[in-house]
Amino acid sequence: MLTSPGAMARGNAGGDLLVMVKVAERCNIDCSYCYMYHGVDQGWRERPKRLHASHLEALATRLAEHRSAYPSARMTLEIHGGEPLLLGKARTERFFSDLRRRLPASDLSIITQSNGVLIDDDWLDLYVRYDASLGISCDGPPDMHDRHRYDFARQGTGKRVEQAIRRCLSHPASQRVFNGVLAVIDPNHDPVRMLDYFRSLGLTAIDFLLPDANFAAPPRHVQAYTHARLLSFLCRGFDAWLAIDDPDFSVRIFETFIRGVLGRRSELDAFGGALAPIVVVESDGSYRLLDVLAICEAGATHTGFDLASAPLQACSDYARTRYPEPHEACLRCEAFAACGGGYVAHRFDGHSYDNPSFYCDALLGFYRHVRARVQGGMPRMPAMPARQ
Repeated sequence: MLTSPGAMARGNAGGDLLVMVKVAERCNIDCSYCYMYHGVDQGWRERPKRLHASHLEALATRLAEHRSAYPSARMTLEIHGGEPLLLGKARTERFFSDLRRRLPASDLSIITQSNGVLIDDDWLDLYVRYDASLGISCDGPPDMHDRHRYDFARQGTGKRVEQAIRRCLSHPASQRVFNGVLAVIDPNHDPVRMLDYFRSLGLTAIDFLLPDANFAAPPRHVQAYTHARLLSFLCRGFDAWLAIDDPDFSVRIFETFIRGVLGRRSELDAFGGALAPIVVVESDGSYRLLDVLAICEAGATHTGFDLASAPLQACSDYARTRYPEPHEACLRCEAFAACGGGYVAHRFDGHSYDNPSFYCDALLGFYRHVRARVQGGMPRMPAMPARQ
């Protein structure tokens, strides 16, 4: 189980909170690398397809309760899935209306991560009305994207996702409603071509995500995966991004490692940021730990709390007793400020989380590459994007 005598204390004294709510625990596409549907923990099969209206109302109440208890806390609600737009426009609007009646945008940020397939102008208008925003998952040009992101008929979704991105960018309130793109890395892809594609669409905020994998569950969806290929992808992408020299074209992972080289700890959960403020609310109303732990072991996310029985802070406090500290060797490592010892789910070996990241070799090599470029001089650094 995910527990440690020296559990991570970094976290939530000020009440900062990121609630990831699974409004729909089903999806309309079938990505090959999905941690939820292809992970070890298949508990989603036993939970409702969608969060019931009573649970949506209870969540709004719990969020307002938390704001009253922690007036200065940073609070974010991430609408998640499955595919969160499967909740439907009518139910989403009722939920957002209830939230905004209690919590204006200054009190609660509302964001969504979507696969993009269902996005239309009505969805975007709805999000604008309630001061909410969304991001889209896109792994590059359609031929790259379609390698892993396809529907249940094995038809690629890349062209539909590109249309959704263009729709978001052309919306009159694009800067308010659109958060940009997340792209899962396949080291066999060309990062330079990906960056060129994203820029050609007019994107200004993207991020590359490591595939969710660990020592017990390596990235089998990636053909002939090696850490050397991942390192090459990161370094080539970083160098191409530097060469672009555009302060308005943000790539979060690259900026995170630059800041690590400069001695600034990452706040991102994937690179050592505090995990305790993250509360996952499943479609049955239960509170869970970080949902990506589904790739590790069944039951790893269980807390025993739910919307009916406990405030959100109770789950956050409990989480601080469950997440292990980084591996001892990581604390002494030159790259620790940048990678934070790696994502907790990427450290599992089938029995323990007391390991460096499965991706340690690539991350250390990338850190050294970034350090060499920073110390050797580089174009002016773009500002860190606000999204978390």
